[in-house]
Amino acid sequence: MSDPLEKTFAEFFAGIGLIRMGLERAGWRIAFANDIDADKWQMYRDYFGATGEFVLGDVHKLDPAKVPTVALATASFPCNDLSLAGARQGLEGAPILRVLGFC
Repeated sequence: MSDPLEKTFAEFFAGIGLIRMGLERAGWRIAFANDIDADKWQMYRDYFGATGEFVLGDVHKLDPAKVPTVALATASFPCNDLSLAGARQGLEGAPILRVLGFC
């Protein structure tokens, strides 16, 4: 009998699901996804369908009891100034580590 956690993952700051795309191609199964941006959720839903694993909202306000135990938790880095989803300041923008308060 195999471990029920085998190759299951949670995708925090999921965006449009790029990590999910790669992991599913490698045989992993999504168990949970989260992002705060409703526009990204719409793109995620349009691609993967509304299958129930995606929770739209602030990660700080998630109920830990509703986040399943998984073998792997992933977190995409927040959109930065080089991303089309970011502030679009290019190389003139603030370094991401300073924006996040690490510098």
